[in-house]
Amino acid sequence: MPDSPPDRLIPKLSKPPLKPVDESRVESASLGRESAKLQASQAPEVVELLDVQPLVEQVEDGWSEERARRVAPVGWLFLIGVLVFLAGAWGIFSQGRIEPAAEENSMSARVDPIVLAASLDETVAAYLSADSVEDLIGLVRHSERVSPLIADYYAEQSFQPADFDRILQQEAVAIGGRGFLKLTVLLESGEKRDLVVENVKGKFLVDWETDVRYGTMAWDQLLDERPFEPVEMRVFIEPDHFYTHEFRDKSLWMCYRLSYSAVDEPVFAYVKRGSAVANDLRAFFINRKRGRPLGEPLVMKFHFPHLRDGSRAAVIDELVNVRWLIVEIAR
Repeated sequence: MPDSPPDRLIPKLSKPPLKPVDESRVESASLGRESAKLQASQAPEVVELLDVQPLVEQVEDGWSEERARRVAPVGWLFLIGVLVFLAGAWGIFSQGRIEPAAEENSMSARVDPIVLAASLDETVAAYLSADSVEDLIGLVRHSERVSPLIADYYAEQSFQPADFDRILQQEAVAIGGRGFLKLTVLLESGEKRDLVVENVKGKFLVDWETDVRYGTMAWDQLLDERPFEPVEMRVFIEPDHFYTHEFRDKSLWMCYRLSYSAVDEPVFAYVKRGSAVANDLRAFFINRKRGRPLGEPLVMKFHFPHLRDGSRAAVIDELVNVRWLIVEIAR
């Protein structure tokens, strides 16, 4: 798949430079982690990738420090209650600002819970059964930005329509000051699938990028081609200490392991100490109080320098987003 032009890439983070931090805390924590964690047989859940708390706790911008709590399988009345709550919360969180409580109550009063639940089912069913780019565009978040990404993606990948059965589990969460639903959906085939949806002006939209884990290219293609130009990927990243060849000098480089899954070969990537990206990554991991088997889910840009030994070592160019889900579109 060809690289997307700059104006179609996921927007950069907008934040002030992070203060330098004690890198020894990161590296010492990394040394204590077992490499066997990569052999985990189960893929992480979407709720772990989002790293959020329940919506009622009104998480501040950025990832929370607690894992979101699971909820019981969805019953019809329970789902309606959550949807009504989410609709009211949408009035608070939409557009990234807090609205008066009176407007929240007004929003909830206008919502027909049965219609809202049916609308969610209808959106999920239509999304899962879509077999063309045109079918998907009206069902996804940030459609204007992601529509060219969808077109590129399905120029290389075939659609795999699925028949929706029912929603098994749901969780209302807040991410970056906006309300979302994390769903576990049962297909008629018996397969389960996790989706993230947002209520945007009364319409449910699915986050396509996290569903397909969109990146510039497929992971196996990335390993084969080792592109010299930076690629943008959704990866799990973990501090590591594999310093070798051109990157053997620990005083010059920081090492990270980039993984796509528990079964795919990881990439060891390096960033120059003291650089803005290095400082951002060090600060990010110092603020993380727990680890996942494969590392933290981030959106990264990196490239493969032409090394004499032909190794798959990469250089990190940019920390694009601190979670796989893009909350806001850069203005």
